[in-house]
Amino acid sequence: MASAGAAGRPEEIEDSSWYTKAQEAIAAQINSGTLCVFVIDAEPSSRSSANTSGRSLSACAIATLEERLPGPGFPRGLSGSMSSVFVEPTHRGRGYARLVVSAGLSWLDIRGAEVVDLHATPKQPSSTCLWDSPSPALYPSVALCCTRAADYH
Repeated sequence: MASAGAAGRPEEIEDSSWYTKAQEAIAAQINSGTLCVFVIDAEPSSRSSANTSGRSLSACAIATLEERLPGPGFPRGLSGSMSSVFVEPTHRGRGYARLVVSAGLSWLDIRGAEVVDLHATPKQPSSTCLWDSPSPALYPSVALCCTRAADYH
């Protein structure tokens, strides 16, 4: 199944037809309180890759919260997910991924997520240490599950 998803697709996909639907879904989920985006803006001097608005970012991550069926050790059925973690290549190695992921985990913890799925691709070796290091002591109510795309193959 993973080969049908983003993990199994080529690096570059030239289809932008989904952009509008994604923007609508993001806005709706932010307004409902089930999605939050964490961003570190690029410093003005490093905005060489700025978009048409003249703004760019150094790092980002998306946290989502959803209701699932409750179960043993999962009494409220609240689940979180961290995705779309990105750090601009020229800004890597500064701890930005850790900052946006930590902010997302805190947001999910405050909202009562009982389990959080962290997903990583095998293409970024540095993501391994990031996913392996969130401290359970910082998020006592959250069980962390890490899945790397390579684990599906």
